[in-house]
Amino acid sequence: MRTPLEFVLFLLLVFESHDPRIFGKKLKLLEMEKNVDFGVNVGGDAHPCYRACNGTAMDCHYNLTLTMFSTLSMHCGDCPRVRAHCDRPGCITAGGTDRPVYVANLMMPGPSIHVCEGDRLTVRVENDFANEGATLHWHGVWMQGSPHMDGVPYVSQCPIQPYNVFEYAFTAYPAGTHMWHSHIGFLEADGLFGPLVVRRAAEPHAALYDEDLPEHTLALWHWYPLLSDDYLPLRLFRNESVAGASILVNGKGVVRSVNGREAPWEEIRVVPGKRYRLRFLYNSAVYCPVQVSVDSHRLLAIASDGANFKPVEVESVMLNAGERWDVVLRADQPVGKYWIRIRALGDCGESKSQVHQQAVLAYEGSNADLPTAPRPEYRTSFRRGQLLNPMQVVVADYSDSPPVHVTDLENIDNSTHGDISREADHTLYLELSFHLYEELTAPGPYPQNNRVTFEYPAVPMILQRYEKADSKKSMCTLADAHEHCIGTYCSCALTEHIALGALVEIVLVDLSTDREQDHPYHIHGTNFHVVAEGTLGANVSVELVRSLNADGRMKKRLSASAPLKDTVTVPSQGYAVIRFRANNPGFWFFHCHVSNHVHLGMALVLQVGEESEMPPVPRNFPRCGDWVFTETEEPSAASWPRPALPLLAALALCRLL
Repeated sequence: MRTPLEFVLFLLLVFESHDPRIFGKKLKLLEMEKNVDFGVNVGGDAHPCYRACNGTAMDCHYNLTLTMFSTLSMHCGDCPRVRAHCDRPGCITAGGTDRPVYVANLMMPGPSIHVCEGDRLTVRVENDFANEGATLHWHGVWMQGSPHMDGVPYVSQCPIQPYNVFEYAFTAYPAGTHMWHSHIGFLEADGLFGPLVVRRAAEPHAALYDEDLPEHTLALWHWYPLLSDDYLPLRLFRNESVAGASILVNGKGVVRSVNGREAPWEEIRVVPGKRYRLRFLYNSAVYCPVQVSVDSHRLLAIASDGANFKPVEVESVMLNAGERWDVVLRADQPVGKYWIRIRALGDCGESKSQVHQQAVLAYEGSNADLPTAPRPEYRTSFRRGQLLNPMQVVVADYSDSPPVHVTDLENIDNSTHGDISREADHTLYLELSFHLYEELTAPGPYPQNNRVTFEYPAVPMILQRYEKADSKKSMCTLADAHEHCIGTYCSCALTEHIALGALVEIVLVDLSTDREQDHPYHIHGTNFHVVAEGTLGANVSVELVRSLNADGRMKKRLSASAPLKDTVTVPSQGYAVIRFRANNPGFWFFHCHVSNHVHLGMALVLQVGEESEMPPVPRNFPRCGDWVFTETEEPSAASWPRPALPLLAALALCRLL
């Protein structure tokens, strides 16, 4: 409740300017001066919901204000010449790149959210962008009972318009290393992302580590020296290939020098003799999977995408876009500093931009400025020895690094999918391929599912049951998608209807014989068992894979021990097969998680259940859609908006308070 003085100020501000941007920001400053809970805005261990989980749920509130900001702003002072200035609040170094960023609370990554399974989250999002609509997706959270909170534009909600506020409210489930990020355009690729970690009281691998700290969550993110939207769309008009640029670790790294000095890289600290759980999360605007290793240390991999598996000790792990991997590192080496090496492949690989980055593992008690090993280069960032989750297997030589594939892992979590060994109720084959369309202004190439580009509807799918019948006009299925074409280019809101409770098998087949890209496919609203994967070479086809599957010549692991994931890498010139129980009614996005690919429409929606079986959407939920003027008469005077309250009347009213 505002005091009379604050209310007077409020009215004066309103009538001083009709521009909501001006008085809105002044009021925000007033509220901040009064105080706001620090942890609600910065997250991490400053927030009261970061605690030892004991099975008791809490109500956890966070505030995120979305703004366009700048790297190396005046908040950075004399950074990087004075390293301490680089750590000032509001200073985003971003590897020394000088460019705009889209961020939450002037932070990149944005506030890290650390909660316990079952906590009730309320995240107040205020969009202060001047021109951009926004949504936030809670990547890895299933949104059971609240599919309208999933954060996918025109699927689960309307975009949050500039100068508007939207509150996300959902239950933190399941436990695991997750993330939050924008789901519109390239906003996440340009800074709008952050970690989301959900812990539980009984962690299956708790005996394997001593510490699980917020500062040991490492967000690896591909980074361009300019806005992604200023680089990637141009390639479509010119039929040019893309290349990656750099990787940041928690928003830090060395990309370019500033006045002859380099921006700082990330440094994580450990105590000798202790065992630490490290949580890695990754995304990329283009296809740039990364290999991660720590000098002189092995990694004990224990979980991925929120699901636990039987521990596997490896020298390094690879991450594709959208994936999360948890490892245990034992601080058992001599006190000192050690390089954390990151080496990228694909569009960032040896034949293109040779992207690599480094961070530092620092032992307590070390006075060294740098590790003793030479600074990493692209070639020296390759770690030999056992490798988890290999990429580009159709062309890469892993003879020196025997790989552990995802399908080699053994799930130890309780699966929500029941018996997956019987015949599937619903089987879907998806052909993943690139195509050029010369009849279009921007000919591509376009990454597609079954030669169809996903196009968002005007009315969010979750709301269409409350709208006019024609709100579904842009919807299509694989059976009728080719009725929505311009020439040979077909686009629509591609949807697959799945009965609630059905056992689903999806077979993804990559036909890209001229590209060495493994598409990372991410599902919303659930996870799945990865039951098979393989490569077939240049002869790959959907018909061949269908035949192998039908004849029983495809080796499939149809048991609860098959690893659980929510993001699966489909190998180039090969296939991946997943199975899950469709037990969460809603509209769920299923897409390649390379930002450029989903932006170009490599996606579809899985409609689980009938609309009548889905949870109701709040009555006052924001609406949007097409509008066509149909009135033939002028509106009556009674329907005109009332004039604003005069300033003198407002002041007179204030005197009465």
